[in-house]
Amino acid sequence: MRSRQTRLGAAAGARYARVLGASGQGPWFELDARYRHDLVADDDVRAAFRGVPDAAFDLPGHRGRGAGELRLGLGGSAGSRSRWYLDYAATFGGEHRDQALEAGLLHAF
Repeated sequence: MRSRQTRLGAAAGARYARVLGASGQGPWFELDARYRHDLVADDDVRAAFRGVPDAAFDLPGHRGRGAGELRLGLGGSAGSRSRWYLDYAATFGGEHRDQALEAGLLHAF
């Protein structure tokens, strides 16, 4: 069984980003808000295991045709070769709700 999915969509939004220090090396803040709408979408996604292709099933959680997305980001320096960040993202629209929180530390070797 082979499965292919095609989707065509459009998105519009706004993004605000700012470094909070005078030297350009301070903490940074980002806000990204957008609306996405699928113009053309195939039917629900069908999947199967490679070893048992006849046991196909629908994948749950198919997103709706339109959704709003919001992302907040904050980060800064954690030393001369390290940076930290904290991101929050939310997607909402129709019956679809999703949230994510991510924190990290990046280090250049």
